[in-house]
Amino acid sequence: MILLVPIVAFIIIIAVMLLMWHQPTGSGGTPFYLSTERVAGVSFTGDEWRSIYSEISLKTPLNDSIRIIFFGSTTCPHCHRQSEFFNATMPGKVLYLWVDVDQDAGSVFSKVVNLEVSKGIPFNYAGGVPHMLVLGSGGELKAIVVGEALDQGFWSMLLSG
Repeated sequence: MILLVPIVAFIIIIAVMLLMWHQPTGSGGTPFYLSTERVAGVSFTGDEWRSIYSEISLKTPLNDSIRIIFFGSTTCPHCHRQSEFFNATMPGKVLYLWVDVDQDAGSVFSKVVNLEVSKGIPFNYAGGVPHMLVLGSGGELKAIVVGEALDQGFWSMLLSG
């Protein structure tokens, strides 16, 4: 019985640490959503965002009509439903980057994920697809959305202004 107390205490400490580690931190910065639920804010510096934006622009020139950069996998059913939703509701506003078939897209996605993790977003959130970067009209990062989000009102809110 005496040996059981330290083991239980150790398990409780590990469980609490894991729970704390998996909780995103910060409400300021760029909103970070899991589907349509805001779970954190991410603060990228201007140089960090410009580096990612420049790398994407080198691969595919961005124009003013592109408002969402979509990272997805061709084998992901959520990615396919999200892309079908975008094609039906906002054609021409989304740049699709399929990370499993395009090495350059995979490289940029890896940098995005590493940057988000360095800012406190847990890897199990940051590494998920579909993964969408929502741009303002001037190319600034307005929001990050991970996971399937098929709510037109949500996207209208993010893209307004």
